[in-house]
Amino acid sequence: MLTERRPGAGFSRRQQPSCKRKRGYAKIRFCGERAAQDGLQYFWVDTCCINKSTIQELQTAINSMFRWYQGASKCYVYLSDVQVPAEVINAQDFRITWVEAFRRSRWFTRGWTLQELLAPAHVEFFSKEGKRLGSRISLEQEIHKTTGVPVSALRGQQALSKFSVEERMSWAAKRTTTFVEDKVYCLLGIFDIFLPLIYGEGEAYATDRLRAEIRRRQVGQGTVSQQDLTVSSLLPFPRNECFVGREDQLQSLKQFLLPNTHRRMTLYGLGGCGKSALALEFAYRMLAQRAGRLVFWVAAISRESFELAYRKIGIHLCIPGITDDNADIKGLVNKALSSDSIGQWLMIVDNADDPSVLMNNTAGDPGSARLLDYLPHSSRVYQQ
Repeated sequence: MLTERRPGAGFSRRQQPSCKRKRGYAKIRFCGERAAQDGLQYFWVDTCCINKSTIQELQTAINSMFRWYQGASKCYVYLSDVQVPAEVINAQDFRITWVEAFRRSRWFTRGWTLQELLAPAHVEFFSKEGKRLGSRISLEQEIHKTTGVPVSALRGQQALSKFSVEERMSWAAKRTTTFVEDKVYCLLGIFDIFLPLIYGEGEAYATDRLRAEIRRRQVGQGTVSQQDLTVSSLLPFPRNECFVGREDQLQSLKQFLLPNTHRRMTLYGLGGCGKSALALEFAYRMLAQRAGRLVFWVAAISRESFELAYRKIGIHLCIPGITDDNADIKGLVNKALSSDSIGQWLMIVDNADDPSVLMNNTAGDPGSARLLDYLPHSSRVYQQ
């Protein structure tokens, strides 16, 4: 994948990657050489430009990857399992020598490559030797027969949002991923959705969360009525019916938060210790205890996920102007929830592992408000 719009995100073509014997080095070298030929200053490769050991970076990368591909000048697909005979100079004129291998390529069976196929404006395919096989357009019939993705989607003639949910789901149904949850996460960009990553939840739970998010998005588009959603639909996960223990912590949350005017509490601990699970169980108990109480869940993975969550809240509450172009979404929701006209509510800000997301100003704008400044305050007294 090559781009001139994200300096510093990958290797400069003048840099020489080390560890030349490592698997994948041939792909990196090929991308650098091809970038130079096409006059591109920078290139990045998704398999080596993301620090997967850092959960914050991994969350941001997976939720942003589709948009990164969209912003790329070109996408190079290096097919290491497709070879062209040495005597063939122009591979595009002798498809018969490689087209069957192209259709059987592992690249078309992987979950994550679906967004690489659909997001960029220009996609070009190359053999193991670096010979150009063609583009997404010139090879559209072979790609369509292999993947089942309609030609209109490959050509960009029809927006992905115009295809049904089930049809888009089917594009990834036969693809494989190392982690089962990634079979769902690789579809986030296809549906223009942000979700926190929960490895270990399983494919079924991840699918449920994705479908719930899609339904909430459909409310904003007017394709599903507001009445079709329950009060708890703003929660990202179904209730864990196997949740046991931690009663002391749940009681502490209840005693601190409910009998008083507006209060905030921080749950802290090492990743994976169950903070989100505890908050989720508390949320469902609050909903069950008192009808009409609202619980909002805001993912603070990034500024984008925060604003998307606020937009859903605004749509759920039917706040005037929330869907207008250039609407101040965060300001509108903050004002509405701080006005005491909404009723009793509880807001859970999840995945706030990186303090800079909430505490820092917008990049390049020291005078801009922090996300922390948009967390609402209410003077309403919570009643049991």
